[in-house]
Amino acid sequence: MATVIVDPTASSNGTGSNASPKNTYSGLTISSGDVVLQRADTEYEGNITIPVNATDVVLGVCNGNGTPIRDGSITARVNANGQQFGVRVREGAHRYDIFGFDVRNANGSTQNWAFYLGNTQSQVADGGRLHHCIAHDTGSDATADSGGVKWFGSDVTIEDVSVYNMPTDAFFGQGNRAVIRRTRSWAIDQDGRGFGDNIQITGNGTLGCSGARIYDNWCDHSDMESKQAINIQDTTGGSVGALVFGNVCLMPEYLSALTNGIYVEIPYAAVVANDIIGAYYGVYCRLAGNVVIGNIVRNSAYGLYQSSATTGGKFYCNTVDRASISAIYAATDTTFSARNNILLRSAIGLAKHGSATEDYNAYEGNGTDQSNLGGTASWGANNVMEALLLDASYRPTALSPCRGAGVYIPGAKHFGGVPMNAGAPDIGAHRYFAAREIAADRTVRLVGA
Repeated sequence: MATVIVDPTASSNGTGSNASPKNTYSGLTISSGDVVLQRADTEYEGNITIPVNATDVVLGVCNGNGTPIRDGSITARVNANGQQFGVRVREGAHRYDIFGFDVRNANGSTQNWAFYLGNTQSQVADGGRLHHCIAHDTGSDATADSGGVKWFGSDVTIEDVSVYNMPTDAFFGQGNRAVIRRTRSWAIDQDGRGFGDNIQITGNGTLGCSGARIYDNWCDHSDMESKQAINIQDTTGGSVGALVFGNVCLMPEYLSALTNGIYVEIPYAAVVANDIIGAYYGVYCRLAGNVVIGNIVRNSAYGLYQSSATTGGKFYCNTVDRASISAIYAATDTTFSARNNILLRSAIGLAKHGSATEDYNAYEGNGTDQSNLGGTASWGANNVMEALLLDASYRPTALSPCRGAGVYIPGAKHFGGVPMNAGAPDIGAHRYFAAREIAADRTVRLVGA
């Protein structure tokens, strides 16, 4: 195990000490357990690779004293300058720790990525962490995806990473138990082929995507009418469970059926406390047993949608405003359940099969509050059908009939882990949010309890 300092501005290629740094990564042999640090505010031209089976490598940025700085307060630049990848981790290089890099201009002859972690779905790098980095201005490749961060491996964590100006995806990966949090991505899908997601995690029979946690991310997809802000899917059905929590998704409003704020094609996922503006489908649930709770969705075609091919969805405590087709839609599922939702100013408030469960919902300003999609129509007796008296953040005011008018959902918790009022909870999503600002030109205050 060795510590190596790299300073691309050094006049000679030294020994790698802080007093005599290397001035290039070329020819540098990185072995298991090594710590390789580039001095802040310097730029390396080329790419950096952690080689095959080099485990537990630290690759990051340091100050002038050679001290690693992991909090993002300083960065070191990598100009890939025509290389396919800026920073690459090869297969078997498990438990990497990469931080502090600003990578641009990955632009080789085939698919290009600022960060490429692992090799394929069968040649993985597990247990790694990428954090406090920036990826931008990757070059387009008309034959394949090119973007910000791509990974193959399980137990990978990506946090505090910003990605922008990408031909296709900002983040794309495959592996179980991925954690994607506190990322920011915008200006993606810039080559116009309609292949860009802000965050996509996929699985199959070789490498699944069970147990993903995607939370506290800011996903701006508002300038491209295609794909998703967040997409988690395993079309084989082999992966199970995910948490998609507290994300902001900005999408084109109402337009193409190709757009989803959050697309879930994995059974038994929880979609909780997200704020979604726009998209044809605000949240689209494709497989069984998804729980959708505490979300705010505005200006979509369908606010919350369950595919006719699946069953067992539970849509609780959401607020949907201005859906041009239906705020909540679940076509054929007799086991579907919708409770404690606020449904506003939409063409249809809630559309469901007659045998599905609906009660304790609040409706106002819809063209049609309730629409039956099969069987004998049956609607709850405890719905609110009067002026809801909400404030601008959808929070019930003191005299709102939504206060204390809901039904207890066993196991449900509000923002900060506070248990739901077991006696008479409020209707709507407001207790699932802290105050936050969505964007400078689309500011909405979401006030928590």
